[in-house]
Amino acid sequence: MVTEAIPLLDSLPDLMTVHEAALVLRRCDSSVYAATRSGEIPAVRLGRRTVIPKAAIVRLIGEAS
Repeated sequence: MVTEAIPLLDSLPDLMTVHEAALVLRRCDSSVYAATRSGEIPAVRLGRRTVIPKAAIVRLIGEAS
């Protein structure tokens, strides 16, 4: 599994802001926002904040490797 290969992923919070996810994915915030709007990255709206589950980030990294 990807989390075994990258120990840093174990320390990530279960829900991340778009900015935090962008840092992990090494992308800009706007590209992560665009990916959430297109459905490429599943996200949840909590009030005015968009949050991304850690599982979605792990899945994305696993697909890329």
